[in-house]
Amino acid sequence: MYSFGARQAADQTAAQSVTYCSDLLEDFLKTISRMEREYLRAAFEGETFQK
Repeated sequence: MYSFGARQAADQTAAQSVTYCSDLLEDFLKTISRMEREYLRAAFEGETFQK
């Protein structure tokens, strides 16, 4: 069985990992949203895009 201190350290590490992943996801979604706005603005203004 794990000691209380070891369990607490593992829980803290897991919480930090989840927070890090959450921050990455939030940054990703913000970037995608910004790119979508830029694309829609450009499309509305009649710019062409290369594939």
